[in-house]
Amino acid sequence: KKGSYYGGKERSLSILKDMQSKGIKPNVRSYTSAINVHAKCGNLRGAEELLQEMEQRGLKPNEVTYSSVIHACATNAGHPDAPRALYFLRKMKEKGVEPNVFAFNCAIHAHAKSGDVQGAEKLLREMEEQ
Repeated sequence: KKGSYYGGKERSLSILKDMQSKGIKPNVRSYTSAINVHAKCGNLRGAEELLQEMEQRGLKPNEVTYSSVIHACATNAGHPDAPRALYFLRKMKEKGVEPNVFAFNCAIHAHAKSGDVQGAEKLLREMEEQ
């Protein structure tokens, strides 16, 4: 399944660059779509770079954007990054974006895959309290 997205990673970046070269400013949806492709490829670094670029351009990530980055933390090249997933979950809240069920599930998944069962259970309780 992941293999089918590898060409999409480069294609998503190409589309963003093409838009910019034609004077079309990518919006939140454009960036989120590209971030989502990187997440599906297990490319956390690419997802983070796109998030940073998006924010530098003055665009405000929404719950789908953050959820996609957290998903990238869970799928990161076969090595889930639970601390980064938790970081982005907290960053969402700091920025006034309420984490949705998908964001929590991705963060829980990252913790479970990395062997941090207690961290996963803590996040599950936090999600249930919301």
